[in-house]
Amino acid sequence: MCCRECFRDAFLRDFIDRSSTTSGQCRICKSENVPLIDPPNLAPYFESLLDAYRARRDGQHLWELWDEDWQLFADKAYARILIESILGDLSKATYVPRESDSAPTSDSWRKLREELQLENRYFPKNAPDQSLFGVLMANLATEQVPADLFRARLMTEGRVYRLDEMGAPPMQFVVDGRANPSGIRYLYLADDPETAIAEVKPSKGALVAVAKFEVAKLGRKLRLIDLTNPRACISPFLLSNIADVRASMPFLESLGEELSVPTQPHRAMRDYLASQYLCELVKVSGYDGVVYRSSVGAGKNFTFFDVDACIAVGDVGVYEVVNVTVAARRR
Repeated sequence: MCCRECFRDAFLRDFIDRSSTTSGQCRICKSENVPLIDPPNLAPYFESLLDAYRARRDGQHLWELWDEDWQLFADKAYARILIESILGDLSKATYVPRESDSAPTSDSWRKLREELQLENRYFPKNAPDQSLFGVLMANLATEQVPADLFRARLMTEGRVYRLDEMGAPPMQFVVDGRANPSGIRYLYLADDPETAIAEVKPSKGALVAVAKFEVAKLGRKLRLIDLTNPRACISPFLLSNIADVRASMPFLESLGEELSVPTQPHRAMRDYLASQYLCELVKVSGYDGVVYRSSVGAGKNFTFFDVDACIAVGDVGVYEVVNVTVAARRR
């Protein structure tokens, strides 16, 4: 018997919760008092993944491929015994991914990035197919927004900012950002105060004002594109085009890296062109913002296209930066 704790995949965890008729200790991961399921009951779902792969003698075992491609397992140490228990003899063969002619690649994004910076800024020839882009984005859409988000401002004026001064800057002060072009206001927040502070790149001893934000009551849920870890966000069991999405993973990871990669101030205007273009694509596809890893902090950043999507609440806190750590490597 296996349990939900054996898997990372949200679909599988939910399916096991709904389908289990007994509970106890899982013989795979040793979790106690958990809903249990007989592994062969999961076989139809795992067999559906085989459409994206083909058997080949010099390939990899399925548990290796599925851990790399979809991060299905809570611990890769469980992967082999789980797949052998679920698929039986099917798990003995080795496989390779099927190729896809239509899937964009990380090289596709590199070419677009270079074109935006050096050739065509508004009508790039390497622009992704919008219909396929929309399909890929739909697999990364989330309505999960933390209850508390945070925004920081360096206290350069020698005073604590009012709560109504902690939101997006006024139009006349909006410069090029990682997500927004100059003159277009977006709201940048982080999921913890430390990451929000790190994003303003303070020096040691600096004072930083931090405000807490909550999602405004808009009468609907916000829909964001989560680019923090596409392989963990997408459940292959919910896909109708598994091979195309699997082949597109490097492209999707490139999008997340584009928003997270550090940049130098003197290069920011040019380096931000691709991430700005990406966010415009997400916005015109009907989403409210993007989620991505911070390039300077340990948490996540949340960028909202509507600056009124979240509102500042409570008091403005003042933090003193007591240490700034620098790590370097010789090039």
